[in-house]
Amino acid sequence: MLPYKEVFRRAALFDLLPLPVVERWLAYRDVRNETAHDYGAAYANRTLALLPDFIPDADAVHQALLVNG
Repeated sequence: MLPYKEVFRRAALFDLLPLPVVERWLAYRDVRNETAHDYGAAYANRTLALLPDFIPDADAVHQALLVNG
């Protein structure tokens, strides 16, 4: 089984997802991992900054899975 980030790296490598979408998914993962360590305002602001793209990016993954799955 591939690690989470490697799955997205390969999605970019094989043109299943555009690189900017993959980069945001890697950022989503980093922010998710920070939740165990940081509850401050800076963390909250980084998380809120990512939210507008999350739904379209989730849809992009869904579409890639439908087409290539």
